[in-house]
Amino acid sequence: RFPVRLFPEMMQRMPVLVERLVGIMSDRVRESTTLDQQQDKLIALGKLSAGLAHELNNPAAGATRAANDLLETLKDLRAADMRLCAHDLTTRQQESIDAFERKAIDHTATAKQLNSLDQSDREDEVSEWLEAHEIAEPWQMSANLVEAGMDSAALERLLGEIPATATADVLARVNCQLAAAKLASEIKTATTRISELVGAIKEYSYMDQASV
Repeated sequence: RFPVRLFPEMMQRMPVLVERLVGIMSDRVRESTTLDQQQDKLIALGKLSAGLAHELNNPAAGATRAANDLLETLKDLRAADMRLCAHDLTTRQQESIDAFERKAIDHTATAKQLNSLDQSDREDEVSEWLEAHEIAEPWQMSANLVEAGMDSAALERLLGEIPATATADVLARVNCQLAAAKLASEIKTATTRISELVGAIKEYSYMDQASV
């Protein structure tokens, strides 16, 4: 340790001291700069991690919710199948139901979504038809049936191909099929979003590059 007042004279008499002091100060500047850069990187990483966690949470929560709903829907579907088996349908009637279901599912997957007013009007129409045919809790079916492109005319055609006593169980099964297809689509959308986010972060951090 030397008093500050002695340094000017020491540097005049010992040029090598100047070189050494410059080297020490340069090292300290580099160390300080490196620490600042590391701190900035940690802050940026923290923000990136928080943002990624938030972005991942939404589709992950959606996929979990849809998966839980799908499990319940599959239970209802099995119950509807068991009730439908008791009607002893002919092969032709079973084929008619299968064709109705396929058409409904395909329409749901490919058709454009109706605006809210048209959707509401058609749901009211379908609900009225269901109520007229003594289908319990029609509001639980009307939305899915309308999204599947079904109206009262389509339901009348189906009714003409199956026993009237089986109508409720047929529509319950169809509704479960539509609900299951919709939930599966939601899970696919959510998991695709998660994969996209993971792929983007891997690309950003060069984690996905193969070593040469």
